[in-house]
Amino acid sequence: MYYAWPRGWGSNAIRDQLSAAAAAGPLLDVQWANGTSYLFDVASCRTFRFAVGLLPPDWKARGAAYLRRDRVNGFDCHVRSNFLFARYYEDAATGRPVAWIAGGMERHVLSFEEGGVLQDSFKFQTPAYCFNGSNADAPASPP
Repeated sequence: MYYAWPRGWGSNAIRDQLSAAAAAGPLLDVQWANGTSYLFDVASCRTFRFAVGLLPPDWKARGAAYLRRDRVNGFDCHVRSNFLFARYYEDAATGRPVAWIAGGMERHVLSFEEGGVLQDSFKFQTPAYCFNGSNADAPASPP
C-alpha cells in the first residue's frame, strides 16, 4: 500500500500468491480522497464509490473506536475501527501498521517505510480504459 494523503490518493498492489491468477500479475487498487476507487489489472477495470474516501492521517483521533488488543502476525496490536468498514491493527510498541480488514478483504503489511518515495509511480496510474464508459460502477463493496 502506498499512502499519499497530501496528494489525495493511495494505492494497493494486490498479489495472490496461491492461484493461477498470480502469473497474470497484481491487481492494482487506486483510492482517492473523494471516495472513488479503481481496481484494475492489465485487461480490466472496475470502479467503486464509497461513502468515505481515503482516510486522513488523523482518522484515529476523529472518533475511531478502540476495540481491544490482539496478536496478529506475531505482533501485539492495538485494534481500532472507523465504524464504517475497516478494522485496523497497529503494533502496540511502535504504532506502525500491521494489518487491516476492510470490506471483507484482509491486508497484511510486509514492510513499512514512513516518508518513502514511490518509485515508478506511473505504474499506479489509473489506465485510460477505466474511463471509457465500458466499466459500470460497482456497488460499494469490492469483489
